[in-house]
Amino acid sequence: FENLLNDSTYDMLEYRALHCLARLASQAMKPYYEESFLSMEDHVNVNPDVDQILRGELETLRRLNQVVLEQAAEIETHVKSQNLPMHQIMPNMFVRKTPCPLTYSSPLLEEFLQKQGN
Repeated sequence: FENLLNDSTYDMLEYRALHCLARLASQAMKPYYEESFLSMEDHVNVNPDVDQILRGELETLRRLNQVVLEQAAEIETHVKSQNLPMHQIMPNMFVRKTPCPLTYSSPLLEEFLQKQGN
């Protein structure tokens, strides 16, 4: 087991974790672009503090997303520069463009809920 956990493995796991964080930040930004949220402009015009806070939240999420993806790109470059065999890189650095299908996650969730009930 110790042979599996080397610096490259930690880098690859960090890479995946960073991509998860980027996805969370992207999802958190979505409400700011929805029509119902944009209709709040009427309220924002009444209270400029609200406008400032909302813009700050959105900018924070944008910056978080940017920094996280930059760091992930650095890790990817570093790992690839080590010339590891592809079969070692791909399972650890594979990141889906979309969430896993629910059919993949459902059994895990059911198992978790059963353990919580006991």
